[in-house]
Amino acid sequence: MTAAKPHTPIDPKRFPEYAFIRYFEQGYLDEPFRYVVLGTNDALTYAEAYLRTKTLAWYLSHELSIGPDSVVALAAPNVVDYPIVMAAVQVCGAMLVLVSGDAEPAEYPTYARQVHPDLFIVSKSKACDELAGACPGVDVMTINCDHDDFRSVEWAMARHRRKGIMYDPVFTGDPHIVLFSSGSTGAAKVIVNRSSSFYHNGSEIARAYRVTSEDVLYLPVPFFHSYGMIGLYTALPKGATLVTLQKYRPESSLSTIESARVTVYFGVPTMYVREMRVNEEDEWDLSSLRVVKLAGAPCPEAAVVEYEKRYGCTMLGSYGMTETAATMTTTDYDAPLRVRAASVGKPIDGAQIKLDPDTGEVLCKSVSMMDGIMRPDGTLDPCLDEDGWFHSGDVATTDDDGNYYIVGRIKDMIIRGGENIYPLEVENVYQEHEGVSESCLVGYPDPELGERTCLCVIEKPGCNEPAVALRQFAYGRLQKCKVPDVIMKMDDLPRLPNGKTDKRTLRTLVADALGAGESTLPSAGDTPSKQE
Repeated sequence: MTAAKPHTPIDPKRFPEYAFIRYFEQGYLDEPFRYVVLGTNDALTYAEAYLRTKTLAWYLSHELSIGPDSVVALAAPNVVDYPIVMAAVQVCGAMLVLVSGDAEPAEYPTYARQVHPDLFIVSKSKACDELAGACPGVDVMTINCDHDDFRSVEWAMARHRRKGIMYDPVFTGDPHIVLFSSGSTGAAKVIVNRSSSFYHNGSEIARAYRVTSEDVLYLPVPFFHSYGMIGLYTALPKGATLVTLQKYRPESSLSTIESARVTVYFGVPTMYVREMRVNEEDEWDLSSLRVVKLAGAPCPEAAVVEYEKRYGCTMLGSYGMTETAATMTTTDYDAPLRVRAASVGKPIDGAQIKLDPDTGEVLCKSVSMMDGIMRPDGTLDPCLDEDGWFHSGDVATTDDDGNYYIVGRIKDMIIRGGENIYPLEVENVYQEHEGVSESCLVGYPDPELGERTCLCVIEKPGCNEPAVALRQFAYGRLQKCKVPDVIMKMDDLPRLPNGKTDKRTLRTLVADALGAGESTLPSAGDTPSKQE
């Protein structure tokens, strides 16, 4: 057994703690040939990461004049060079805008008009043509794709390596990072934050999850999402190996966890539920898992219990949003299962939470709060109330120990005949049904009650229970008014790129299928009396 290589000290003033290049340099000095990123068809060592960052930063700075007053947009899947582009843009001090890699080529000019980039790096050749035609003043480069008329990130890194350029960058400032909200409940917002905010929250998660350089952290969620950013800032500062996928599929994910011997998994509940369904016969070995992060959406309590029992790991809930650089709370590693399965834990250092006494809405303050949401004219709206609190739109409760429990979203709340129904309460009941793999409750218009409820259900393999029997399952477990009016079986639910259920699309599908404005079933409970 060989002794671990001593940690080579580096000048802490050379690069700030939130600079990715700092960790690439540290790994380059300590273990240059150790992998820092493992991707779908490629891998990156610390030596390559450090040298690629320096050469790309030189090209951006010296040949494209990218500097502290510049804006660089990046739209790509989870390729291994994604963190390299981020690191190089940080070195230049420029604002970095992360755009969905799943966007259609015709959408890119719209993004450009929102954030006015000096450089747009894209992974689709057709997007180059769209940008060139609609935004002639924007420089365009490619990443992970080829176009005869545009230079690529890969070309820039290789060319300057061959020329022997050894750029020694000087890092200043705290560069902005701009993300777009996922758009699950409405139009996407342009949210402006800073590199240090994501570093702070990633460090808090790394501490809570006990992440070390020995861990292999699996991050299949998109890097352009706030959750993806937290994954990067959890893994890289700790020197952990980061594993990712360009395109998520349950089978590919299970194979990756097994082959890479993943110890820390940053996914969303949908992924965990789908993978348990696919891995019903334990074809894939997930015994390497140590800790699994619950974030992005509520996870049914029964699914948490089943996942931990099957794979012997610890699942930890957390809560946050893009506006707060993702993380606001996390559950304690040593908390009992009943708490970890149901709660999102307590606020991390630097975060404050209180509940609105009338509505239960989560109000928050944080050292990692966004600078603001970008208005069309480029100015920022901090979106804080007169006392400096951000209104999340989420509804929660708390217990005597200070743990928070998310009940639902105000916008997702269904008002059925004057009764307030939060979907999560109904979905948790159906997660206890042995034949239900996943469910999602949405409302649809009704002339009598205002709204009725439809539970969209994905059944486990081999289960084909009649819809009427599924509906009857809720009797005795829910108030009559909360029993779903309609059960709709589906092969899958519409998804956003980050894996969350696309509730906006699902509501439209349900309304179209059931006929908006028409009562399809008698009331699940008593018809409410007329309110004065």
